[in-house]
Amino acid sequence: HAVKMSLLELYERGYKDLESKLEQSNRSLGELKDEAYTDALTGVSSRRYGLLRLGKMVEERKSLSVCLIDLDGLKEVNDTQGHQEGDRYLAGVSHVLAAFFGSKYVCRLGGDEFLVIMPDQTEEEALAQMEKVCGKMDVHFQKMRIPVHPSISYGVVETGSLPVCSVHDLLELADGKMYDMKNRRHKMRQ
Repeated sequence: HAVKMSLLELYERGYKDLESKLEQSNRSLGELKDEAYTDALTGVSSRRYGLLRLGKMVEERKSLSVCLIDLDGLKEVNDTQGHQEGDRYLAGVSHVLAAFFGSKYVCRLGGDEFLVIMPDQTEEEALAQMEKVCGKMDVHFQKMRIPVHPSISYGVVETGSLPVCSVHDLLELADGKMYDMKNRRHKMRQ
């Protein structure tokens, strides 16, 4: 009986050690997942997370609009004021977008491009939301004393406006609309 109790204690201690190691692994896995799904500079979702989330929503045929955003003048800010100010520009824009839409719905695709997923928003509603966001950016940049006038070009597409919808189709159409806006602004400045 003493041998059985001794073995039972040994197994129980081993089980608790394994349980502890598993808990640590799960915690580490969660931290790694957070790192992979969060953009380090801006704190919004990463490209990986944004595209996975959008893909799932499209697959489930959720009603939504997407907005592709490109920061105007980031290269000029980097060249004239330095990369630190360029980073502040990126972080300032992403802060306003995340505060307005929620950080899970805003992702940095890379460089100076962002994706915003707007569940249950028509294209008209999404465009109105973007106008409000642009106003909030001006206020935020003045308040934070970021020496840049924030300017973004964007394109919005609604899933309901497409007969067949894929992530690729949405992003391609939104990208086209974003570049149309950027080109119109460029022509107005000339």
